[in-house]
Amino acid sequence: MTMKTRIKDLLGVGADAPRAVGRCVHYGKLRLPPAALRRCTSEFKEDEFFVNSALAEARRLVEYCGLNRASRVLDIGCGPGRLPLGILGALGSIRRYEGIDVDEQAIMWCRRWIEPDHRDFRFTHIDIHNDRYNPAGEVRLDDRFRFDFDDGSFDVIYLYSVFTHMTAQDMAIYLAEIRRLLAPDGGAFLTAYLEDDVPDVCVNPSGYREPSNTPLHRVRLNRRYFEDLLSTHGLALVRIDHACEHDGQSGVYLAPGPKAG
Repeated sequence: MTMKTRIKDLLGVGADAPRAVGRCVHYGKLRLPPAALRRCTSEFKEDEFFVNSALAEARRLVEYCGLNRASRVLDIGCGPGRLPLGILGALGSIRRYEGIDVDEQAIMWCRRWIEPDHRDFRFTHIDIHNDRYNPAGEVRLDDRFRFDFDDGSFDVIYLYSVFTHMTAQDMAIYLAEIRRLLAPDGGAFLTAYLEDDVPDVCVNPSGYREPSNTPLHRVRLNRRYFEDLLSTHGLALVRIDHACEHDGQSGVYLAPGPKAG
């Protein structure tokens, strides 16, 4: 068994995932990714829950980030298309959607089952190294890293359960890119494990929620440390909803702020 296979097994992504790219689940008029491609907790593998959560995410972005049919959206860590399916269900379509993910099979599913019918929705695999989701990834992040999009290209940027499984060094690089890519009046939403009176960064903290020894299972941040990180990278904190998201994550809403000198 290879290290990559072992990690997939630990994450609940079995050997059926490659075959699942060629299948979809019919739910009313929607085509959903098979459960084998939904890298998440068991609730999301239930079709009704998955669809309702997708619609809720789209509506959240409408209410708090100004999402509308003229919006340009960047979905970092798009997985097998939960947010775009929600956007299509809630709005019908938008001006531009770009989904990127380190999970190549999820991207392949989206390209096969979403892209052909929705020409303004595009999905791109990024081979960035991540000990949890892409341990064989060839791209190692550094200060020279850039996503392949122009400055100010997006009105809404969305990351759900991305920073929760990422090193602090990589978070800083992503935050710099979020600031670069956001339009001047744009907004971003992300989730993170944020707590007061804890060390700045702790990977898989003992006794915190459901402990695990799998790579980057849960990255917890000190709230003040994270707020300073946002400010350093030119992002203004709009609001934090503490521990209100799935699995106790906090919801964080951002806007462009003054760029660091």
